[in-house]
Amino acid sequence: MVLHYLLASLFMYLLARHFGLRPTSAVLSGIVFAYSSHVVRHLFHMAYLNAVVWLPLIFLMLDRFRKSGRRTDLAGFVLCFAIQIFTGHLQVVFITSVGAFSYLAACIVSGRSCRRQLLFSVLPAILLIGGITAVHWIPLAQVTKESVRQRPDRALSLMLSMPPEKWVGLLSQRRADDLRPSGEPELLWEAACYVGVLPPLLSLISFWGLRNGKAKYLALLAVTAGLLAMGGYTPIYAFIAHLPPFSFMRAPSKFLLLFTFAVAVLAGFGVDRLSAWRKLSWAPSVAIIIVCMDLFVANAGFNKLTSPSFYTQPPRFRDMMVSTGRKQFRVFTHVDYARIRHAQNLEMEGATLDKETLYGNTGMMYGFESLAGYTPLSPLRVRHYGEALFSVVRNEQGEAMGIHSPAKLLGIANCRYVVSSTPLPPWDFDQVATWGEVALYENRLCLPRAWLMHKAVADVPEGDILEYMNSDSFDPRRTTIVEVENELPQLDPLPRWGEGANPKGSRVRGKDGFSSVTSIQERSGDEAVRMVDDAPSHVTLSVNAASRAILVLADRYTADWRATVDGIPAEVYRTNYLFRAVVVPAGEHQVVFSYRPVLFYIGATLSALTLIALVAFLHRSASFWKFPHKRTPDRFSVR
Repeated sequence: MVLHYLLASLFMYLLARHFGLRPTSAVLSGIVFAYSSHVVRHLFHMAYLNAVVWLPLIFLMLDRFRKSGRRTDLAGFVLCFAIQIFTGHLQVVFITSVGAFSYLAACIVSGRSCRRQLLFSVLPAILLIGGITAVHWIPLAQVTKESVRQRPDRALSLMLSMPPEKWVGLLSQRRADDLRPSGEPELLWEAACYVGVLPPLLSLISFWGLRNGKAKYLALLAVTAGLLAMGGYTPIYAFIAHLPPFSFMRAPSKFLLLFTFAVAVLAGFGVDRLSAWRKLSWAPSVAIIIVCMDLFVANAGFNKLTSPSFYTQPPRFRDMMVSTGRKQFRVFTHVDYARIRHAQNLEMEGATLDKETLYGNTGMMYGFESLAGYTPLSPLRVRHYGEALFSVVRNEQGEAMGIHSPAKLLGIANCRYVVSSTPLPPWDFDQVATWGEVALYENRLCLPRAWLMHKAVADVPEGDILEYMNSDSFDPRRTTIVEVENELPQLDPLPRWGEGANPKGSRVRGKDGFSSVTSIQERSGDEAVRMVDDAPSHVTLSVNAASRAILVLADRYTADWRATVDGIPAEVYRTNYLFRAVVVPAGEHQVVFSYRPVLFYIGATLSALTLIALVAFLHRSASFWKFPHKRTPDRFSVR
């Protein structure tokens, strides 16, 4: 993590030196960029930090290529941009693209040379970047298509816009933090714009008597980025929020990254201008000292030091939950964090609360699988399944009658424990422990990770599955719902769904009724399912079925999962809305689920071929691409 900040300051230093700044002035630019409030307050957001580091280096390689026209510089730009894409934070990639290509456009508009070559270089650069990163974006496109962000969401695109009053943070970050301390706590880091008191003043000095094309561009970039950061508070963003990719992004306040970048470089220009005067040659050194002290004081209280024991010591509830084997169940967190943090009888810092309640992905640190884990590209079916946990019970007239018990749906997902700050009604939970306002409940309806089923309902419309699963007519210990286009193989059809099989009170929307209910012959004798091997990309199960049965595995279904029964390929079905299953014959068998992401393999092949093409591209003669800069002046120079 320390390396990230060192690299951010180093890359900004190299960019400033490339722009012609003196070493001490370049050091100031590096410090302002890497240790500004906006970057420091994203210390915990590793994906964001990983991507931010490469912003100055991308600008550096782009400007080197603009000046030299060398293929090596173009390759450097392509590789740096590709690395930023591989960091996984596409919003930073988009923001970087806005900055980089607007800079390229400014260079083309302001100069009379190399326009044709620069324009002709844009398309090859984009193709090379897209080809190298194909292994990343091709599978990502598939995931996005199935996620909650598959369609533009205006509310999401305007979420976490920077309120205008937050600009007081330019003068005092602590005063800005006092504005809206609750409601949108994410603004504490998303809307942090403090770069120190001195850098904005130095930015103004950079225009004093200096004909600097880059300074003009950076000033325009800072103003534009500031307006974009305010998002929904400005009429222009309210319009462009309808346009992709703005419509797929959230937190417009992240455009403060470009604002911080521009001010950091302008501050270097300003102090460089001051140091040009003989009487102020000491200005850069003094400015560095003042800025370091200023930024340290401004950010010291946000990311506090934590004892290593905090991470090594397990949560209080861990020993109770792992008594039967950690990999045999999952956990669900149902906590009202706003209420707990303001409770008078419980004082816990955010990190402690997150750890003890296994909030988000915290449980991964201690080997727990959580149903409440976080990903920005959460699958849409996972979101719907979560919403159905506490869905409203309605009668035939549509009137609300209460809330469904989440115990059954949680049990189907192999969720044995629930960590909750809200007292749960006496549904099917047993309270086993408490800590302050947080309680640990055990789910009596928890099913195993894998089990055999001898009765299946086939081809229920997707929109009615969760309603049926929440109804009293559905017993997951006796029936499973399998989504198939046709009937399950070698099964005898029972009466059609529309002839009395639908639950009381459910509203059936199928045109011709649902498909048939199919049944595998009743269970006889002893049956068992044993986990042999469990890995992220494959699961091996040993099955002993008394008769033909459906093996249900409470792991999420995707089309990339393959299955074999004793080495023979078997079709994988989506069951119980979210999970996967295969049909197994009677007797002892070994079932293997393997993850085979076809689009990943296609992307990897395309990436490898593009890298080979790039190497060949670099070895060819560069005479055609050599730009004639010696014949015409660069009108976008520093001085």
